[in-house]
Amino acid sequence: MAIIGAVAFLMAVPSLLQMYFGRPKIHVEFRFYEDELNRYLVCEIYNLFVTRRLLKLLGVRRSTAEDVHGLVSITEEGTKRIILADDPAAIVQQRRQFGYRVSIPASFQPHSIGLIGQTKSDRSVEIMHETKRRPIAAGFYIAHVKIIETDNVIEASTKFEVGEKPSLQTSGEAHDPAPEVHP
Repeated sequence: MAIIGAVAFLMAVPSLLQMYFGRPKIHVEFRFYEDELNRYLVCEIYNLFVTRRLLKLLGVRRSTAEDVHGLVSITEEGTKRIILADDPAAIVQQRRQFGYRVSIPASFQPHSIGLIGQTKSDRSVEIMHETKRRPIAAGFYIAHVKIIETDNVIEASTKFEVGEKPSLQTSGEAHDPAPEVHP
């Protein structure tokens, strides 16, 4: 009887490990991207792969994050004046399709939310998150993103500067600001 119990337990272990360690694991980063015409500050959303060797050997795979949606806020750093308040985020998927509620499989390719855009021709800076783009004045700002996945909420923030001669910079590092991530 003990042998049957041990075999049943061994058969159940991979399923139990999958249920616990295979849950979606959302990671958020902020980055600047440039093309020929514009420069963008975007929030990238990843569903990280399982990285532990033993778990991979046992066949544990990261599950797809279902029904992921986000909210974006932008405030002035000093005055805390709200520029954009908890606006639903259009999440751009890997094939340039977007949605307000998406599924994110484990992948090296991020899904992204556009925050701020700067045209290279006249160097004007706009909030590109909204359907109607709106110019943003010179100053220091904080972009706050809240990603909601089923019953998990991931919050991340980054500071950025819009210069007097409209230019887009982050406080600290030039291309990859370290986000403050609040699980």
